[in-house]
Amino acid sequence: MTKQNNSYKEIIMKNFILAVFIILITSCNNDKTKTINKTSEYNIKGTITGFADSTKVYLKDINLEQDIDSTFILKDTFRFTGKFENNSVPEQLWLYINLNKGKDFFYTYLLIRNNDRVVITGDKKDFPFCLNIKGSKTQEIANILNAQTRDLNIEYDKLMKQYFSLNENDKKTGEKIAKNLKELRKQITEIKKKYIKKYINSYNGIIELNYNKKLFSKDTIRELFSQVDSTIQNSKYGKKIEFYINNEILKKGDKYSDFSAINQKGDTVKFSKYLTDNKYLLLDFNSTYCGPCMQSIDELKEIYNKYSNKITIVSFNVDNNKKIWEKELQRDQTKWMNLWDGKGNASSTYIKYGISAVPTFFILNPKGEIIEKQIGYGKGILTELLKKNEIIE
Repeated sequence: MTKQNNSYKEIIMKNFILAVFIILITSCNNDKTKTINKTSEYNIKGTITGFADSTKVYLKDINLEQDIDSTFILKDTFRFTGKFENNSVPEQLWLYINLNKGKDFFYTYLLIRNNDRVVITGDKKDFPFCLNIKGSKTQEIANILNAQTRDLNIEYDKLMKQYFSLNENDKKTGEKIAKNLKELRKQITEIKKKYIKKYINSYNGIIELNYNKKLFSKDTIRELFSQVDSTIQNSKYGKKIEFYINNEILKKGDKYSDFSAINQKGDTVKFSKYLTDNKYLLLDFNSTYCGPCMQSIDELKEIYNKYSNKITIVSFNVDNNKKIWEKELQRDQTKWMNLWDGKGNASSTYIKYGISAVPTFFILNPKGEIIEKQIGYGKGILTELLKKNEIIE
């Protein structure tokens, strides 16, 4: 397929991952029961057939973007016990199994809090959409959306696998599948809009609104948010919506919004420090283990090496976990400025710049005005944008 088709594939995959997933404890499971107050701990018991004994199961905190626990399947059964720092606000988790170095990946979404007694039953083939998950009121509301979109997501997943198995000569088949994927996304979107309106006064309702803000006008979001109880409004999920309502999101033609973050030297700096009167600036929002983000590094390095006299590059890592960001720095060995604020998608910078997916790139002119915004990455796309704006030849 052409470079354009490859780029389109990557963007589709990124959107798929976001759609699917848009859905403090550090020691291993066996050591926790000695120190945790049992009156407030959460408990997850799984009975899943189809996996061999000693298969490792992980719990990952979605917002922290790190594994918080792990255990093993024995006789089709596993158990997690732990305690979150906040007793009332539920946490978004992935429960996942990673086999064959990522070739076989099984996951499901959990929204639970302390005191929940969660029971998960099913078979290996039921991941991610068909497991039976009970024992948590917040999870029950999340289950409603999963049930409404289950068949569509299964079909979407099937088509995605077909799409990425095509060879270069299957252009017509690829176009047909892409059309069907678009229609499925449209149907899923309509279901989510109705769900958000009906369940807005719930944690999962406000979480889904955060992921799908672009589906509503700001006035509609403001009206929906007014229906939410103060406890949810003041939670970490509600605060994101509150910031969005009270701030204008940057768009093409706007002047940059300044922010402070930590650079790779450990210093707290202002973004405006890197804006100069005679250079354009390429601002890159990325995440450490985002595939398209990693793919963009070679082109960013090429731009840095060839055009550093015309273009300043600044990367902003949106991961919550500093150690994960440091792994990116060590892995990529980039020479330009890298920034991080440790707030993830709750960061005011993340929200103000309207980040809905990574990577997202902004090109600013020497006056600090946004002249391009690019969501997603395909090989050569950054160079094309720079040429389009006559920044390079």
